[in-house]
Amino acid sequence: MPTPLPTPVPTPSPARSRPLGRRNLLLALPAFCTLAPPLQAQQQQAPPNAEVRRTRQQLDRLELLLFRAGEAQERASLLQRDLEGLAGPWQAAQDGAAPAQAALEALRSQALPTLAAHHGRWVQATSTVQAATAAHQAAVASLLAAPAAARASAMARLDDTSTTRQAAEEAERAARAALAQALDAGLQSLLQLRQRWQGLAEPSASTASALRQAAGDWADLQRQWAGLPAAARAAGLPAMPMAALPAGAAPWPLPAPWAAAEPPDDGPLLVWRQADRRAQQAWSATWLQTDALAAVQQALADADCQGASCARWRQDSAALQAGLARQQAALRSAQADQAGAAATVQGLPGVAQRQLQGLLARRDSLAAAVARAGGPALRQLRAAGATGQTALARLAAARDAAEAAWAAAWRRQYGEDAPLEFPASGAGFGMAAPSVTQSASASMAPSLTSHALHRLRARGDEPAGFGAYTYVLVGASVRPDTPGVHARLQRLLAEVRNLPVASTLEAELRARANSFVVPVPPDNRDSSPLVVDLALAQSLLTHLPPALRLADATRRLLYAENGPFLITLPGPLAAARADWPLLFADLSKTPEVVVADVVRRYMADLIGSFNPATTDWAPPAGMQVAIALVRLVKGSGDVVQAVFGAPGR
Repeated sequence: MPTPLPTPVPTPSPARSRPLGRRNLLLALPAFCTLAPPLQAQQQQAPPNAEVRRTRQQLDRLELLLFRAGEAQERASLLQRDLEGLAGPWQAAQDGAAPAQAALEALRSQALPTLAAHHGRWVQATSTVQAATAAHQAAVASLLAAPAAARASAMARLDDTSTTRQAAEEAERAARAALAQALDAGLQSLLQLRQRWQGLAEPSASTASALRQAAGDWADLQRQWAGLPAAARAAGLPAMPMAALPAGAAPWPLPAPWAAAEPPDDGPLLVWRQADRRAQQAWSATWLQTDALAAVQQALADADCQGASCARWRQDSAALQAGLARQQAALRSAQADQAGAAATVQGLPGVAQRQLQGLLARRDSLAAAVARAGGPALRQLRAAGATGQTALARLAAARDAAEAAWAAAWRRQYGEDAPLEFPASGAGFGMAAPSVTQSASASMAPSLTSHALHRLRARGDEPAGFGAYTYVLVGASVRPDTPGVHARLQRLLAEVRNLPVASTLEAELRARANSFVVPVPPDNRDSSPLVVDLALAQSLLTHLPPALRLADATRRLLYAENGPFLITLPGPLAAARADWPLLFADLSKTPEVVVADVVRRYMADLIGSFNPATTDWAPPAGMQVAIALVRLVKGSGDVVQAVFGAPGR
């Protein structure tokens, strides 16, 4: 079965490169947004001289510093907004206490006492009905057994017991309806308490969560700003005011993790209502069966039981007695459940009061942190942000001066009319020109120092923030039984399967790491053997930057060869743009025995020679490989390709 593939994460950086000679391996991902001239023109002009390279390197350093400073300033603005936003949920948490307490008091003093009173009236009404029923049935039996002279008084007594029974039954029905209404009202009152409870608990929890998140952001921002002065000195800039926060952790108490505050339990009331319905059903059935049994037993007492009718009456009597016993047992069970639920419900206000006090105490424990974060800490952040704005303006001026120096050096070498290999100017942080989006941020990536492994189970699920992404793909026509593909894949996968799991790397490590993205089946866990889902791997081909599929040489490889292929991008494949640079290695014709060596060399040179922040990166020479390497020339639509023979040739 084919398997899914992971997508690489951001941080491209364009590096200019030349066509590779035989036995050279890797071409870097192009450095910062450099527009290379068409291949023919590039071959005709001399390479940049030392002054052009020096001024361009200085410009690149300032671009990187300006980007990092702008990014930190943007993060400071977001953190400031978050700290200012604490006031809303905190006020809601303050305002939620009184409604919750009022709803609890209404439940305690009104709903539950009313419910208990109606339950008691219904229980008493059922006892009255039972007594009236027994008296009525006794009067019936007395009338039937009375001699002629006593029948008048027996009939009068029967009328009295019948009237009494009828009144008792009407009273029971009224008590039953009132109890049902009281149960519904109790549940409604408890629902209101739960809603008011959430109105207190949710803003309290969001305040605690926001404080913890802001503390982490404060520490991240502090680390970002702390490195800017050294970076400015490295760029040869004079001392300038750089934003800074007080050393140490965030200047407010860090709240403990906020466990969910469960609202008062409505389970006991629901149990009570269900038991009430069962009791009423059993009670109604008991009435009917009691009367029916009395009638059958009277018939047996009066009849000449030598005939067939007596046998049927005896069967009816036995069945009614058994049914009556079952209904009485059901009634007792339901009444026991009613009593148990009633006892639990009566204790509910006390439990809820203790829970509410605990919730309020936890809310109040946030007060000091909210006061510090929204007061002194926010003022410190605003002051640091103002300093940062000053530094940004000076950095932008230095960057513009460096751009002018580079342009002058370029024109001195190539002439006043020579087009500049440079992105649109004036694209500062947060104001990038339309063509400088993901590619620009990627170009600021630090050098790669490590690799990781991501198992891609669906397109677009790669972890973000990596310096580069290398996808393991296969040809469009490959099948599971294609000769050689399986063996080469296994050699390739053996070299990457023990790399650290990409999703476990922290942000600082990700920025310096390349993530190998292997499409695997959806059920392939991180602890499972590493296998490639062919269907997912093939599907990713359609999302590659189009220039790779438009160039005749690479199109033939992708659609006619088997692979595997290694394709390195400066960001995730799902975010790839048409003008992104890339590195393409075809292992279709690589002998199985050297695949592992090729992959190890590929990994080593990405780390040892590939620097996304350098525009004039040159690939190392002397690599013993048998693959084709292709680099898209950024902005030109052309492809530079170098094909290598088998090792030893």
